[in-house]
Amino acid sequence: METDRIILRPWRESDAEALFKYASNPNVGPRAGWPPHKSVEESLEIIRTVFHNDHTWAIELKQTGEAIGCMGYYLYGESNITIGEHDAEVGYWVAKPYWNQGICSESLRLMIDYCFQEQHFEVLWCDCFVDNPASERVMHKCGFRDTGAFNLCSHLYLGDDRLVKIMRLDGSAYIETKLFALQDKAYADFQSKLLPTVSRETVIGVRTPDLRKMAKQICKTPAAQEFLHSLPHRYFDENQLHAFILSEEKDFNICIANLEQFLPYVDNWATCDQLSPRCFKKHTTELLPLIRKWMRSNHTYTKRFGIGTLMRYFLDEAFRPEHLEWVASIKSDEYYIRMMQAWFFATAFAKQWDATLPYIEQHRLEKDTHNKTIQKAVESFRITDEQKALLKTLRVK
Repeated sequence: METDRIILRPWRESDAEALFKYASNPNVGPRAGWPPHKSVEESLEIIRTVFHNDHTWAIELKQTGEAIGCMGYYLYGESNITIGEHDAEVGYWVAKPYWNQGICSESLRLMIDYCFQEQHFEVLWCDCFVDNPASERVMHKCGFRDTGAFNLCSHLYLGDDRLVKIMRLDGSAYIETKLFALQDKAYADFQSKLLPTVSRETVIGVRTPDLRKMAKQICKTPAAQEFLHSLPHRYFDENQLHAFILSEEKDFNICIANLEQFLPYVDNWATCDQLSPRCFKKHTTELLPLIRKWMRSNHTYTKRFGIGTLMRYFLDEAFRPEHLEWVASIKSDEYYIRMMQAWFFATAFAKQWDATLPYIEQHRLEKDTHNKTIQKAVESFRITDEQKALLKTLRVK
């Protein structure tokens, strides 16, 4: 685990002198609940015992190769506070010369990613003495939320009469924090102009490639599962991420269950059109009756999703002429439904010309949808010049 400045790596016996240099400072250990080190030998013994496990790391500064702090977590049964069986409590400290340089936050973010993405913990906990506000700020910066709970940890150094504040980070809060770390405010301003049904205040501004990458990283984690069931989401970008996570699901039945839960909360064309689960391709038989149900929905974006899914999977080998009738029979004043109908028929022209042409020749579509279909088809590279010329003669004035 590393960033441009630091590496999280196992402690080495050769780190003993550096550990003593920094851990002997009386301003460091007591803040974290342990006494200052008294000798290099003591520091070496701590490396050999306390730090000798698979969940405690040295924070190495790349510039010097020196261990300048410690990062790790306690498992259920080891924690200073009461946590769940599938949770962990995170702890850390950084040498005083490196305070207020962002190194602690940088290290904690690495640890958080590792805990959620690799170890698949459900919730992370953290605590700090109430007289250590700097540590609390680090926790807040990394997404931890104040639980309002306090505790006395008498087994900690000087812990008999010092309260610790307990902080919590669940999967949904972790994901929200990750999204804001990827924020591009200028992109948010641009994107919100394309989304008339979405409030600008709900657009974080995360670019699509970053959302796709994040979805791949977290899709198999308990954090993602918690996030999928934390509906409705507050932010547009959360809805986009939700769509990409669903698209990664390989189990058709799980995907459909999660999709049915999510569709009523889709409130914009972009999220609707991003929904493209990979598992659909191998399950077209089971998919078709669901498409019909979605197309009958009174919810704009569920209906749009149904039309779009029919377009995506049933205009090639699985095509049947009645599919065109299903879409043509939809009557709606909703702009985003009519535009999807036009997109469907324009795509049908490219793939099923002979079956589709009568729907335009016989004016089976609403005027606006009819003309938009022709416009989209004429713009397509998959339709011949002769076909485009014919379509232009069929516009309705």
